[in-house]
Amino acid sequence: MSKAMKRYDAGKIEISLVSKFCLFGASFIMMFFALSFITLMLKEIPISERNRILTTSALQCVLVFIVPAMVVARIESRKPLDLLSIDTRPGWQYIVFAILCYTTGMCALNQLIYWNDIITLPESLTEIEETMREWEENSRQFANIILSDTSIGGLVSGILIVGLLTGISEELFFRAGIQRMLSETFSRHVAIWISAIVFSAMHFQFFGFFPRLILGAFFGYLYAWSGSIWTAIFAHALNNSLVVISSWLSARGIFSFDLERLGVSESGIPYAALISAIITSLLIYKFLDWRKYNISWQIRHSEK
Repeated sequence: MSKAMKRYDAGKIEISLVSKFCLFGASFIMMFFALSFITLMLKEIPISERNRILTTSALQCVLVFIVPAMVVARIESRKPLDLLSIDTRPGWQYIVFAILCYTTGMCALNQLIYWNDIITLPESLTEIEETMREWEENSRQFANIILSDTSIGGLVSGILIVGLLTGISEELFFRAGIQRMLSETFSRHVAIWISAIVFSAMHFQFFGFFPRLILGAFFGYLYAWSGSIWTAIFAHALNNSLVVISSWLSARGIFSFDLERLGVSESGIPYAALISAIITSLLIYKFLDWRKYNISWQIRHSEK
């Protein structure tokens, strides 16, 4: 049993996994319809398209993602914040580890993003590919509108909503919600990868599915290893915020380099990506070795 699991046993109410997911799904659907209704109302308000998209995004984060996680946690436990590990501070070692992994793994992730983007489906699936490409383009257009404001206020609002709020809401939903519930019945690895698959699939962007899957799994392992949802939230918010910041700097003419092209090889052997993957793998290996030793040390001293 993980650290996160042990912490809330005392206040936990036994509910079957099926019941939990029924409550979770019902809350999600109700909030989705509520958001759809609110979105229609927002169209009648004379505000800029960017502010309308940001407002809708913020409401989606709160209603569609945070509310279902909180509802199930409140029904499932007398200590919902404890259950979701919201009141658990992340260890600084995990924060440093997340930053290092993100830095060393950037080239490998960028190469995966490139490979995923150039996937071509068989001719028999041309219509499906065209539809998915349209979804991809629509997502890019929304992102471009959000990132179009080059003012300081535009930067701050982008980081707060796209970076921080999205990181908080999606991690509560996918990691503290789906992954946590699955981990009570299935193995930790199964729970992490299933939640990562759902996380990537629910973005409806097939041509970004695999890099987002890897990121989702990384967030999931951070949550499982640290026992705090804030570790995963930090890593998620860092990833999103860097996109906002780099786009803002580029739009201002301060920084013209595309971070998503760093280390990408369009032909031949992707040496930068291979080196990036090897270094990151070694980093993870050494960190897990340190973590194992640290846990053993704590157990030995607690028994004295």
